[in-house]
Amino acid sequence: MFLGRWRAPPIREDERDAYQAQLRNNPQQRGGLRFDVHWKARKSNALKVRVDMRGSRTNEPTNLTIEAPVKPSGFFSKWSAVQVRGQDYLRFGELRSWRATLLDGDQVLAEQKSFLW
Repeated sequence: MFLGRWRAPPIREDERDAYQAQLRNNPQQRGGLRFDVHWKARKSNALKVRVDMRGSRTNEPTNLTIEAPVKPSGFFSKWSAVQVRGQDYLRFGELRSWRATLLDGDQVLAEQKSFLW
């Protein structure tokens, strides 16, 4: 999901989709990227979500990895947001592919990736 520079994304699905289309067509209005990762794991002190991204800026390939510690909440699954903003976003450029990984320390518990990864 693109993050706008000046306002929060709309809540209603139809408004959100229209806002995302506006940001896709107007890169100067973007302020970052947000990945909402849905995960479930047993309790551990070393859980983290990692998002690896491949992109391009002025036709040069770019790579970026963001990690965030996460904590499970009981038996239910949880959503965690990982964001890229500011200078990291500006240096990264256009997103081409991504991979989201749930880790317990160095052990991979789950992984989801885009078609182009």
